[in-house]
Amino acid sequence: ENPELKDGLDSVLNYASTIGAESELALFILAWTAVKVFCFDAGGVVLALASGILFGGVWQGALASAFAATVGSSVAFALAKLDTPVR
Repeated sequence: ENPELKDGLDSVLNYASTIGAESELALFILAWTAVKVFCFDAGGVVLALASGILFGGVWQGALASAFAATVGSSVAFALAKLDTPVR
C-alpha cells in the first residue's frame, strides 16, 4: 500500500506501452547486458521478477528474461576473452 511505489510502477508500465514491443525488448536486453557485464546481481533479480509484468505474462516474461540473460552473459564472456592490456 505504498502510493509512491504504485505511481512509479504505473509510470514505467505506461512508458513501456508507448515505446513498442521491439524497443521494449531491446532496452530489456541492454539492461540485462549491463547487469551481466558489471556483475550486478540485485539488478538481475529485479529484471527477472519484472519481466512477467513488462511482457504480459509469466511465460512471455520467462522467455524474454532467459533470452536477454543469455545475450548478456555472452557479451560478458566475449569481453572477458578479449586480449587487451586493460585486464
